[in-house]
Amino acid sequence: MLVIDSGFSAYCRDVGLWRLGYDASNRGSVVIAAGAFKIRGTRFMIEKAEGQPSYKIQVSPVQPLAQEHRMYLTVFRDFQSRMWMLGITYGPTGALQVEFH
Repeated sequence: MLVIDSGFSAYCRDVGLWRLGYDASNRGSVVIAAGAFKIRGTRFMIEKAEGQPSYKIQVSPVQPLAQEHRMYLTVFRDFQSRMWMLGITYGPTGALQVEFH
């Protein structure tokens, strides 16, 4: 089971909402609690993984993207803290697989 905890600091509070934010040390977008930064126009969609009992969470802006430009949630190790974080990948093969029970 994967438990996602955004944690708490002076700059971040978990209010149950998530946003994408650019992380300079990892040179890419990471998923952070909404309390940390306000980035508009991002939402998360759940997509059934083909032939699997699991789902992929797709990241998409307000306007739909073409098939070849889709982004999905993935898990990666943070460059500085070495902690696991949520980020984005541009192909379904690297997408985080989520099972709902």
